[in-house]
Amino acid sequence: MLRTARQLLARAARQQHGRRILHAALPFIRYSPLATCALTAALANPARCEGALVEAPVKTKHWRVAKTLGGWSLVTAPVLLWAPLAFLVPWLRERWWRHALWAIERCGPTATKLAQWSATRPDVFPEAWCARCGRLQNKTTLATQSLREARRTLGEAFPGDTSITLGGVVGAGCVAHVRRGLRHGRCVAVKLVHPSTRIRVADDVRALRWLAHLASTIAPRTCEVLDPKGLVEDFAVKMQASYDMGFESAALTRLRRNFAKEKGIVFPEPFLAHAGCLVESFESGVPLAEAMPTLDEETRKRVARRGLRALLKMLFVDNYVHGDLHAGNLLLRFTGTDFDLIILDAGLVIELSQRDRRNFIDLFGAVVQRDGRRAGEFIAKRATHCGSADTAAFVAELDALVKAATLRGVTLRELRVAQLLNDVLAVCRRHRIRLEANFATTVVAIAVVEGIGRQLDPELDLLREAGPFLARAAVQGAREGW
Repeated sequence: MLRTARQLLARAARQQHGRRILHAALPFIRYSPLATCALTAALANPARCEGALVEAPVKTKHWRVAKTLGGWSLVTAPVLLWAPLAFLVPWLRERWWRHALWAIERCGPTATKLAQWSATRPDVFPEAWCARCGRLQNKTTLATQSLREARRTLGEAFPGDTSITLGGVVGAGCVAHVRRGLRHGRCVAVKLVHPSTRIRVADDVRALRWLAHLASTIAPRTCEVLDPKGLVEDFAVKMQASYDMGFESAALTRLRRNFAKEKGIVFPEPFLAHAGCLVESFESGVPLAEAMPTLDEETRKRVARRGLRALLKMLFVDNYVHGDLHAGNLLLRFTGTDFDLIILDAGLVIELSQRDRRNFIDLFGAVVQRDGRRAGEFIAKRATHCGSADTAAFVAELDALVKAATLRGVTLRELRVAQLLNDVLAVCRRHRIRLEANFATTVVAIAVVEGIGRQLDPELDLLREAGPFLARAAVQGAREGW
């Protein structure tokens, strides 16, 4: 009977309800034949039994938490030991930061992604930390798999499909790597996640949750503002999306639909998707960072304006923002006198809720209009946590910050909107005011794109470009009642 039950479970695992039940019950199947037989009955009547099985508590594997934390400690201990010396001797600081970033990468994909994610939260982490960790977003690592391993991963993702031929590596990150391939005679890009990544990330996130719980226990007053548990959960969601190629496939499909009528903006077309593998169109082009020095002045201005308008459309019209728009994910493809701006890697997207979107549009409008007091009142009223913050002092400091930019005689063209928004987040951090996570991530997306745009065109006017999009969003909000 046990053998028959296991065969039934293997077949049911290919069905949707079977996968959900098995995902929760595998720890029990492995050691309990009785549980296997019970699951056979559950799969025969999933509506009755599925909920109870999925919600069954699984004992935390404390030894795996200890193993993860022990590995991190061995790598980071030397960094911490000479940190005081580095901060006492100025010329050693840059070397210390390089050592720290190397240690982060050695801790694995979760630590690297955590550092990259922390660079998008200037409302929580110091500016120096965000600037240094932002370097990891443009850094390429070695491929996570050999060609033999990649073929095995591809075969497990799409069993029986022999139409794809893998070639060499064209790019790699901390979670997945991309290989050139052929499918039905067409050049494709095959993005592969190492099979062990999912297990390793689960162990790492479990360790981060334990550290967040420890921090909340030791310093409850501080953690009331920083909310380490909430930060870990926000990061866990983004980490899960980064190694789920099905999520990226859906994001690419939606972005392509949003920009179907926009000339010159290209996203790869997904063909096949699996949790650990994505097959998409291979978009050839020159990386933006390499193309910049060779562009003439007029082309540089056109590239800057096209990229900025693409971001503004995502933010104010579509409410679906590519959250990783650094130069490494942007390519240029020239066709005659025109060009396409190719945007890659849609593993991180931002979609604001209706409330958050209304808050952000109001805040953005107040800041770009230099009405610091109104911006401060918006933030204080709609923040997720204010605690014991002195609201009046916060509003006054924010008003002074915005007025200082005006008194310096800064014109609208010269005003760095992203820098001003970053300064707003820094004031929030000093006054222990916590905003929605997507607020900070959206500000970072604006800062990255504006920074690239300024490199291409120093006279880029974000406010002039944003005006029509902001007005359109305000009209849409009034029509929809928010």
